[in-house]
Amino acid sequence: PVLALALPAALLVLAAAVLVAGAAVARRIYCDLLALAENGYGLCSGKGQTPGEEGLVEWLHKGIQISAGRGREDPPLTFADLWSAPRFGRAGPPPLGDGQQPDDPGIELQMFSSNVTQGRPIRLPLADANTRLYFDPTEWEQYFSPTVLDALKLASSPYCPASASDPDVASADPVQRALMGRLLELPCGGMPIVVAARLSLCFPLLFSCVSVYAVDYESVPGQRRLRRCLLSDGGLCTNFPIHLFDAAHPEWPTFAFLFDSRLWSYLGQSVWLAPTHLQGRGDNWQRGVPGAEDESAAARPVGTRLLGLAGGLLLTMKDWNDRVTSRLPHVRNRVIRLALRQGEGQLNLSMSSETILRMAHEYGTSAGVELVRQFGSGSGGAPAPAWQEHVYVRSMIELRALHRHLKGYARAVSSGGDAVSLRELLRRAVAVPPLVGSSGRPDPTGKCLTPIQRDVLERAVSAVETLEAELAACEAEFGPYRPVPEPELRLRPPI
Repeated sequence: PVLALALPAALLVLAAAVLVAGAAVARRIYCDLLALAENGYGLCSGKGQTPGEEGLVEWLHKGIQISAGRGREDPPLTFADLWSAPRFGRAGPPPLGDGQQPDDPGIELQMFSSNVTQGRPIRLPLADANTRLYFDPTEWEQYFSPTVLDALKLASSPYCPASASDPDVASADPVQRALMGRLLELPCGGMPIVVAARLSLCFPLLFSCVSVYAVDYESVPGQRRLRRCLLSDGGLCTNFPIHLFDAAHPEWPTFAFLFDSRLWSYLGQSVWLAPTHLQGRGDNWQRGVPGAEDESAAARPVGTRLLGLAGGLLLTMKDWNDRVTSRLPHVRNRVIRLALRQGEGQLNLSMSSETILRMAHEYGTSAGVELVRQFGSGSGGAPAPAWQEHVYVRSMIELRALHRHLKGYARAVSSGGDAVSLRELLRRAVAVPPLVGSSGRPDPTGKCLTPIQRDVLERAVSAVETLEAELAACEAEFGPYRPVPEPELRLRPPI
């Protein structure tokens, strides 16, 4: 009887101990998650935590300053400094009057961050007048050193409504009024390079997201507020923004480095650059996705296959635009692919200094040698064959894409979409405003066209039709080259 009573009691004690231990583990996990959220949803801010400690941001700042011939305590290098850098024996232009980038900068640098609150990429430096972001200097003390933060504050301006629809200090509640008093608007040319680098490096869960503020235009008019946004890694939206440096007829080559996995068929090849425009148009394969492997993969556990599918779905959502872009004929022969081995790069944070230096030589130096070999000038400064081919390909692509684009426009000019052709719409616009102005405020978009404006627009439309007809007549003699895949000429957001 004693044993019969003792056994259930022991089981109860064991069960209670398991429950207590489980509750303790759950509480610990909850506390860790809470601390992660309070730290900007990242394990580290990127800044050294003790005086004199060099974190990622300090290391980046030191490298940037050294590359510009400056000391750590000298004024931080800014985008405006790059724009005015000498090129071809002459100084670059200063920023425009509103601090924006000039048309022909000495050095052009652009970076991406992802505004996960608004669900879109942000290009740095901020060149879009419709993208106004603000920061709280007291919050940013955890990310940047006093030298960098002081320079940023000096280049920034206090919050000020840009239009009547923006929240105003006079009508704001005490909380918003206090926030407006602290916020500074992120500058364009005056932004230190290290600040943009940190905003583009918020790798999810590893580095803390950085808080900025923006006007919430979805609030009720008259009650709009400044709300917090979280900036995360720019790679969430694009890891391959080569389009930022595109031109219809480029004056010099631009190159991209694409980090990918080492292919089993080419284990000895670490660097590859398409030697002609005909190569490099094949698709990359995500080998972990079910169906991309050999028949033996079907015998793997269903959980492994489901994880492979989930990973493929996420990577496709994130990287589809980059992968499609890298296959285009005017892109693929200027993208040098670096084939990383297992354990190299990316999230392999425990790599030794010897491994990093070896990679710098194997990939970086080898890539530079290959680029010079294919695109470097020949004897007497003659353009390299690869560069001449690239310019020709770019020109033919632009010509064919322009023809297709104008063909659709010319059709729309004379078509009666909704029973009104474009020419008829222009004629009516002299008496009836073609655009609706904002109610209650003077708005030039709500005015009628003058007869002179109408005539100029009609001449412009006729010029487009004439050009399209000329291209149609010449198309048969454009030559044998046809791009594969064939790009399209589209209007797209400035990102």
